Amino acid sequence: MENVTPIKKKNNRKILGGLIIAVALVVGVAIITLFIKQIPNGYVGVVYSPNGGVQEETLPQGWHLVGLFDKVTEYPIRMQTVDYKDIQVATSDGKNVTIDFAFTYSVQPDKVVDVFNKFGPIPIEQIEESYLRTRLWDAGRKAISKYSVIDTYGEKSSEAAMDVQRIFSEDIQDIGF
Repeated sequence: MENVTPIKKKNNRKILGGLIIAVALVVGVAIITLFIKQIPNGYVGVVYSPNGGVQEETLPQGWHLVGLFDKVTEYPIRMQTVDYKDIQVATSDGKNVTIDFAFTYSVQPDKVVDVFNKFGPIPIEQIEESYLRTRLWDAGRKAISKYSVIDTYGEKSSEAAMDVQRIFSEDIQDIGF
């Protein structure tokens, strides 16, 4: 009977030691994941730190170590296509026409920090639905107001579309799109 007790104690210590190592490993992995940020392909990340503000250097695609309190906002640098349906604009003869607009854009990699500074840490979809939509509607209003309703749907439709594109591109280019 004397031999059984020491073996039980040794087994309990081994189990307890293994359990402590397993828990420490799980906690360690969980803590490390708090410091890792993945930037997907075609995106860059802007890092904002409560201590130092916006960092000028962006994070390229891949895995990156960031500070615990750092926030990363991702912006697409690859082409994005946005469709807007049923946008109403007035023609030169005072008629309202309903037009579907589609445009393709990307954020200029060298101006990503400027975009972040202008809009803050909001998702790109929110910028699309608010700012870019308003700018496109304004470009459509300015361009289509030069054409009659017949021209808008007729032989000058491609010219009107190019005017909308030109005005829109010039408007958002300086911001970084």
